[in-house]
Amino acid sequence: MKRKFLFLVFAILFLGAGFFTSCNNSSNSDDEPESPSTPSSPDSPADNSDALEVTLGDFYFWNDASKGSYDSSTKRLTLKNGDGGNGAGFSFKADASSYKYALLSYENLDLSNENFRLAYSNGTYSEVYLYKNATEAYIELDADRKSEITNINFMTRQSEKQAGKETVSITIKKLQFVKEKNSASKTAVVDSGSKTFDDSITALELSDKIALGYSLGCGLNRAPFYNDKNGRKSGYGFQNNYSKDDVPLLMNLEEQKTALGNQAGGMALELDDNPLVTKALIDSAKAKGFKSIRICVTWYPHIIDKNYTIDPDFMARVKEVVDWAVSDGLYVILNEHHSVHAYCPIPLGYSDGYNLTAEDKTESENYLRRVYEQICAVFNGSYDEHLIFETLNEPRIMTADDSKPQVWPPRRSLLDDTGLQEATEILNGYNKLILDTIRKSGGNNAKRFVMIPTYATDYSTVASEYLKLPADSASGKLMVAIHWYPLEFYDSGRSPYSDSKKQEFETVFKAAYDRFISKGVPVTITEFGIENNKDYLAKYNVNISSDYTERLNCLSDFCEIAGKYGLSAMAWDDGGVHAVINRFDYTAYDGDDFIAKLISAWNTGRKSNLVLVPVELSTEDWSKSCEISGELLNGISSSSVLKLTLEKISGAGYSVIRICPENSDVSLDMSSISVSSGTASLIESSNNGVSDGRGKNITLDSDSAVVQYTLSASDCTKIKNAGGIKIFGYGVKIKGAELSE
Repeated sequence: MKRKFLFLVFAILFLGAGFFTSCNNSSNSDDEPESPSTPSSPDSPADNSDALEVTLGDFYFWNDASKGSYDSSTKRLTLKNGDGGNGAGFSFKADASSYKYALLSYENLDLSNENFRLAYSNGTYSEVYLYKNATEAYIELDADRKSEITNINFMTRQSEKQAGKETVSITIKKLQFVKEKNSASKTAVVDSGSKTFDDSITALELSDKIALGYSLGCGLNRAPFYNDKNGRKSGYGFQNNYSKDDVPLLMNLEEQKTALGNQAGGMALELDDNPLVTKALIDSAKAKGFKSIRICVTWYPHIIDKNYTIDPDFMARVKEVVDWAVSDGLYVILNEHHSVHAYCPIPLGYSDGYNLTAEDKTESENYLRRVYEQICAVFNGSYDEHLIFETLNEPRIMTADDSKPQVWPPRRSLLDDTGLQEATEILNGYNKLILDTIRKSGGNNAKRFVMIPTYATDYSTVASEYLKLPADSASGKLMVAIHWYPLEFYDSGRSPYSDSKKQEFETVFKAAYDRFISKGVPVTITEFGIENNKDYLAKYNVNISSDYTERLNCLSDFCEIAGKYGLSAMAWDDGGVHAVINRFDYTAYDGDDFIAKLISAWNTGRKSNLVLVPVELSTEDWSKSCEISGELLNGISSSSVLKLTLEKISGAGYSVIRICPENSDVSLDMSSISVSSGTASLIESSNNGVSDGRGKNITLDSDSAVVQYTLSASDCTKIKNAGGIKIFGYGVKIKGAELSE
């Protein structure tokens, strides 16, 4: 009878919660972390000779035994995948007061969607997800309840469609309670490759290659959320599911599913409502015309010891996904994503992430330094300029105030940084620490391009006087990241798209241009989008057909104006309310035409104002050049006008440029030029006064000039065949380049 009662209790918890749990590992805060200033060596094997081993019992199954099976001779447990989840477990009593961890030893897990849960007598529990290639899993025991352990459960909540197969199986070798972790059994992933890094590419040229990209969310950036003191919000899967004030969780599956951002902010574990990230998903992003991909990774749930060691199994999984993207020729942005989050413990415990507060600064710096030391050890020489690091995602203040758990920019006006000085200055320090850590790792990381976020990575703080780019030992390798979701939802529905919103795009993107791009530092919108999930829209009584048109108009203008001012942009895909690619069949959520129109709009914007500023053509080496990619020149015609704003480099003996097809140093037709300011002339390129057969050069006669050249039909053919324009020069700074009809 007691066993049936326990089964009923846990079945109710399981089905009602939909496996939603929270993460409160702030109990780690009593542990003093070892010095994080240098990478740690593997721990020596722990002495767990006094471990308490649990005898595996008879398994019960959720609903009925047809949902799974257990072979006691082989210790092989099989569960059916299915919506709402299936699970199995057995009951026992254990007093683990003398121990700190539950250690599960297992093998041959055939699908990474299984959850291992340890339950206590009062109905709370601790849990972790199991990885396919791992053989051990640790759960840190709830310090207040480890004398009252009553159950062990294994669960899966994904449907066969999500998981990709009907069942999941695992061999359970042993369950023990132990005093220490033995992380020495895992081998760290280390990069020993040596790939040539293109030192000639500028940050602005790289931004044009990023172009319009795909921002992959709710995959590797899934992570648990902490509860507030009333248990109002939780996320999936790690450690203890009770609030700090010991209030039981109040979890509602439907509210979680419809929460803005998908799953109370879009954070869960990799396999949830979305299937696992696959190579086919990456390939589909490439096939649909995206030139880059942002791979978002939340690292803090995967810290396995007090040296801030990232689980090598998880690191290998991140590397696998990055390598898929690199093999497709995509430019890859790899970041530290959402280790500052809505329900961070206040103050931070060990390895809870980071915060932009003075009291959390030391712990935050420890965490960020160690995480990036490990990222740099795995991603270095084998990766050229196609891999870019983005230091942080939406860094903002977390507070202990339930009514204001995270501080976003105030937005009382379009560009507003009121009250953000102290937090932004702390952010400046974190960006500097991370950048120095990257450079210190040497190899290709010594010159890798690095993206720096504004406060909260928000568009409204792009012009903030408090934001300072860190001093960098590598010249010209910094970029800036912002986010913008231009149409907002309110209780009454969505704000409409309007001319005033379009003007906001102009205002903000010009501010980004003036502050950064005009000085040679590109800006990338690493997340943009508008909610499009049909179930979500129905909640607000939004007309699906008209909404499609409004979103397309808004985002087309958004992308075109971004391109006009030289900003690259990446469409955010959480697989939920901001879906871009259907992760089950890899079709475009709004259709391929929707994506194609956004890409076309961005290209149109770039053609209308080709920003190449400042490009400094050497006073010592004529072979220096800059390029205008052919992708930006689609649609050029004999009516296209190339306008160049030129300036002499101080001390140069002469200042000259030659405009050529990308695959040649022979100039375009260059029959004539017009000069709207300053003085410049068109002359035959020559060697000691004799024509060298390479066409004509533009010589800058005054300190600066604005020169216009109308392309000929022959020029257009040459450019299209060559794939772009190359400008050679000596003693000239190109302050701006625009192409217009």
